[in-house]
Amino acid sequence: SVPTHKVAVQKISEFTKTPGSIIIGTERMVPYLPHVALTVVASIDSILSLPAWRAEEHALSILHALVERTDEHVIIETRRPESRVMKSITSSPLDFLRDELKERHAFGYPPYKVFIGLTWEGTDAHCAERKNLVATLLSDLDLVGPLPPEAVSRGQYRQRAVVRVEPSEWPNDALIARLESLPVDIAITVDPDDIV
Repeated sequence: SVPTHKVAVQKISEFTKTPGSIIIGTERMVPYLPHVALTVVASIDSILSLPAWRAEEHALSILHALVERTDEHVIIETRRPESRVMKSITSSPLDFLRDELKERHAFGYPPYKVFIGLTWEGTDAHCAERKNLVATLLSDLDLVGPLPPEAVSRGQYRQRAVVRVEPSEWPNDALIARLESLPVDIAITVDPDDIV
């Protein structure tokens, strides 16, 4: 268990001084990891299945960081060996980049659009009220959603919407003023990781 940066540095130091030792960690350990002979990724599928538009990019970043720190062998367990991420680990990441940029262009994702994420939470009635407000106030924009609310706890829900803006039109003082006019309980994030 590594609760702080100081403890992480200490544990890595112990690991490097103990021949034949094994260290087990999550992706948060990767920046601390020294060069090792063998790396085993128990499952990359949990990251690849995240409903985030950057999930594959995130998985690839972690895997490349591990490959760079591994001197002999990297073993990756996956149910999706044919995925673009797995293929790019064994070939050039440029192929992944080209494919990813084509998809982002086709679907209107960054860097071809700027996402402005809106998120609010509350009771079912509160979410419905915010949904109507967002839909009315931003109806003339490229608005995705508001999406159906998702339960976060008993009687409490989270709801999201995304405004897509041309990069040449952001930042935009008029749009910023409209966003600032929204109630303070609506969180606004530019290029959020989660849009669904």
